[in-house]
Amino acid sequence: MGYTHYWTGRGFTGKEWSQLTSATTGIIARAQQSGIEIAGPDSGGPALINDLQIALNGPEGAACEPFKLSRTAGRGFCKTQHLPYDAVVVAVLIAAEATGALTWTSDGKAADHEAGKKLAE
Repeated sequence: MGYTHYWTGRGFTGKEWSQLTSATTGIIARAQQSGIEIAGPDSGGPALINDLQIALNGPEGAACEPFKLSRTAGRGFCKTQHLPYDAVVVAVLIAAEATGALTWTSDGKAADHEAGKKLAE
């Protein structure tokens, strides 16, 4: 299987989504300041953050599955193989859960999420 994060969401209100996209922009900025490169879902260009989705990956050579979080209700998962962009995925999931619109679990242990927790602060 591999190291994977799973989530279920009821869908985000406009206010919740606005809070999450703002938080995600900050998370990515902090990640980049600490040397973590983030790319769009196809490992090129910038991460996608818009009214419908948040989508990102590591850059080519440091990417696994793209992280795609939709504003609408649903389930999802993302395998990151502990690559550096995993910290951003964890931080975004923490921020999403803080809105009350989503819950998430992981194959990882608490220690695996420490870098993401720091980015989410």
